Amino acid sequence: MLQQLADSMNTRAGTAGRYAAVNDNINYTLGDGYDNHLKSGFIYRTDRVATYGTNNSASTANYYCNTMRYQTFRQLSNDGKLVVSMNHFKAKDSSADAGEATRISNATNLINKFSGVTTDPDILILGDLNCSYEEEPVVRIVNAGYEEQLLRFDANAYSHCYGDGELIDHVLANSSMANQITNAYVKHICTYHCSDNVSYAESYSDHDPYIVEIMLNEASIVPETAVELVSAPQYRAQKTLVNGQLIITLPDGRQFSVMGAPLY
Repeated sequence: MLQQLADSMNTRAGTAGRYAAVNDNINYTLGDGYDNHLKSGFIYRTDRVATYGTNNSASTANYYCNTMRYQTFRQLSNDGKLVVSMNHFKAKDSSADAGEATRISNATNLINKFSGVTTDPDILILGDLNCSYEEEPVVRIVNAGYEEQLLRFDANAYSHCYGDGELIDHVLANSSMANQITNAYVKHICTYHCSDNVSYAESYSDHDPYIVEIMLNEASIVPETAVELVSAPQYRAQKTLVNGQLIITLPDGRQFSVMGAPLY
């Protein structure tokens, strides 16, 4: 389905291969513990970014392997990277706690997973978390060091309409990621009936999409030529030729080849 969407976007854009779907490598059929009607996934512009590493799950539970996915992307223009986590938490139901315990478990799994992710420190958590900013699952993510970006730019933001508008879709960024976000807002194309008396049945979704504008910092790059840091000799980067290869030794003892590969 994701690839079909990407193909349709390419047809609409008139440019073959501009959009691509990320393969999550999940093979399943109805009845094996997954729900084929719900899926979290990624489609990206191949002329702007590339995938970095593999597509992974933040949960070991069958259903949430499909709806709690994350992928690292690399910006082609400057090699900057970020980890994008796309989620669909447990929906509210008629159980005693309306599914709250499962959503708390979803949030805990995210927090634990990203405490050990090493592909890049910049983490962006997105998705339909099926709870408001004040509810325990989101509170736990916020207390773990993530900031809600939709409310950062619009204190009255809402993304879902069932009666009155409410914010149950979220954009949560850790501090290093938040510093690179220039705007985040909901695009109201589905929930007009909150204010315009359009019936629920007339909207193709009860959720609005949102847009996050990001300006990634340039990745750290080791210079390809030796540079003297200051004039004093004891603070200079030393240059040595070893087997025809130029080696740079920094004042703290670290060594690098001219191509930036550290020598251990």
